[in-house]
Amino acid sequence: MASILSYFRRHHELPQPQPSTGQDTPNAVQAESAPATALPESGQRHPPASHLRKALAGLLPNLEHRPAPPSPQPPRWFGPIDLSQVRFPANVAVPRIEDVTTWITQLHHSSGVVKKRHSVGAGLYFHKPSSPRYQFAKHQMNAHERAQLTAILRHLMEQHGLDSHARNEITDLYLSLQHARLRTHTPQQRAALRRAHGNEGLLAVAGLLPGPATMMVPLLMLDRSLATHRDYYRSPGRPEYGAAVADMGELLGSPNVAEEIKLKIAGEILDRYIRSEKLFSTEHADSILLALNMGVVPEDLRQWLGRPQGMTSRILRNPSTDAQKRRLIEWALDPNNYSGREICEA
Repeated sequence: MASILSYFRRHHELPQPQPSTGQDTPNAVQAESAPATALPESGQRHPPASHLRKALAGLLPNLEHRPAPPSPQPPRWFGPIDLSQVRFPANVAVPRIEDVTTWITQLHHSSGVVKKRHSVGAGLYFHKPSSPRYQFAKHQMNAHERAQLTAILRHLMEQHGLDSHARNEITDLYLSLQHARLRTHTPQQRAALRRAHGNEGLLAVAGLLPGPATMMVPLLMLDRSLATHRDYYRSPGRPEYGAAVADMGELLGSPNVAEEIKLKIAGEILDRYIRSEKLFSTEHADSILLALNMGVVPEDLRQWLGRPQGMTSRILRNPSTDAQKRRLIEWALDPNNYSGREICEA
């Protein structure tokens, strides 16, 4: 046992410090004279160790030397354009070519896919579906710029040297622009809608008090709220509504626009602006629906009070046909069916 303890002491004892001889080695002198490593202040981060930096160098991209993403380029069909040849409305000025290039490039590279919910920041309930391209046209451009770009896109659609792919892209940009114009309201109109919804909500809550009409009042207020929202989007007093309808009507009636483009725009008006989102005013929608039905009001919709009700669901219960689209084009040949090119700044 004694031999085992002596072996352990001999091989595991720590070395004893040697007395100083007065002659320090250069390394010892350098270590003593070196300043103490300063600790990082509060909120600062320790620099990574050298071995950790080497280990991460091959795994993480070098963010400092990452090249900047290329700037978006205009579409291939958009070349030099003589703005003096574009027919602008009388109250619309000629834009700069640099601004036109920026608008078309941004719209072209924005997605046109419609989303069910998209934050628009308007503070309204029951938002309608929209796309990033629509969002740019509505929130990054003002009414005057939308009118300028509408005239330019119409000028491009009247050119006969474009292929089918280019015409489709131009038409898509044009429709996104008109969609934004139809759904633009003034701040006063948005505030009035919020007040109306607030009042209807208060009445619905008050109707929950015990009484004979406990269940009827909330249902009536819900129906009234939906009607208020429909009237908000159908209102002919929207600042750019008249100009947008007049632009689309003139384009459908223009002999210089290809039938392919006319049919696509007519289908968008019937299936989206009238049947789905109901963005056309009651007067224009009824006029178009009567034209689709050869001027005859369905028997089960005749009302002694005047305007027929529910024609959209009866005449356009299914997606529009080519025959209905052509009747809409014929309707647009008469300028008296649409009017108003004034643009009001929101």
